[in-house]
Amino acid sequence: MEQFEARESEGNKIVVESINEAYLKINEGARKILNERFGSEGQDPMEYHVREHSENVAKNARRVLEIVKEIDPGLVSDFDLDFVASESLYHDIVQASLRPKGQPRKRLRGFEGFEDENLGKAARESGHTIGNERNSAEELLKELEKYVYHNNGAGVFQTESGGFRQEILMDIAATYPDFMMADLPDGTKGLKISQRYLTPDSSLRAFAIASADLRGDVGTGSDYGKFRNSGNAELRETQDQIKEKLTKGIQNLTSEEMSEMAKTVINFKKAQRGFALWQKILWNESLATNKIINGSAKAEEIKSRLKQFIKDENFEANASAAKKESEELEKKYGAINGAGDLAKLLKRVGYKIE
Repeated sequence: MEQFEARESEGNKIVVESINEAYLKINEGARKILNERFGSEGQDPMEYHVREHSENVAKNARRVLEIVKEIDPGLVSDFDLDFVASESLYHDIVQASLRPKGQPRKRLRGFEGFEDENLGKAARESGHTIGNERNSAEELLKELEKYVYHNNGAGVFQTESGGFRQEILMDIAATYPDFMMADLPDGTKGLKISQRYLTPDSSLRAFAIASADLRGDVGTGSDYGKFRNSGNAELRETQDQIKEKLTKGIQNLTSEEMSEMAKTVINFKKAQRGFALWQKILWNESLATNKIINGSAKAEEIKSRLKQFIKDENFEANASAAKKESEELEKKYGAINGAGDLAKLLKRVGYKIE
């Protein structure tokens, strides 16, 4: 890829020759920020929300749009195809959280204020007024405002347009998750993570980013390793109380602490089956209801091709593998017998135990 050197003009403006140069600089900047904030040596090291996650979202979101464009070119512009990477790389660029002692990390998720009332109260008490999804979108908009063309000083992006700004806000808002346990068709309950801002009226960029964000690891392949590893990373990232207790040494934990730790891990692993099955349902619902896709004369071909990329069989295979693994872990470690047992369990989900 051609490399460009951005030139600073007055203030904090970045002068570029073309929109492609702007994309390159925006995306390089996003990767740098993600590493500085959430990398292993970053300000707030993460396990799941690292650069690789956002890179995967960008790759899969672009592929969704490519499929649509191949079948009905009028639905996806060249701008959509290129800009979706920037939105994807920015969609998780803010990961503010509360970290109460002895409890899981509480991510300050939110787009319209804080949708969770209890979380919002705690967030405001700690000085936070805007949720992560809205903050991430606002950071991208501020970045876009910097870029001007070398030949005439005009802005590269239409950041003065209310419609353009709202489109970007809603594209990233579509990744906001709601969590609940809900009945599956087989009568069991499963972890349903839905996206309230992904609606039938959503843009195709929003549709692509939101789908890639939640369904990429579980729906694009049947290799359980990818889904298992992403789930394990999410477990390690959210369960602060496990890391906190491990600082005093696994040999120094009480039997009650060991049992509680094992229960947390096993219950998380059990939830992965329901998550996978609910994502299959929600993927099919979003395909059936998106107005842009279903308004195309080639809607059925588009949906068929998209379902070859994000497949029902992959959701089902990963759900089955997750169920098998959680049953195995419960059989082996449901009744922890000392630090050795706990260490084996924690290593299975990626903890580094001395």
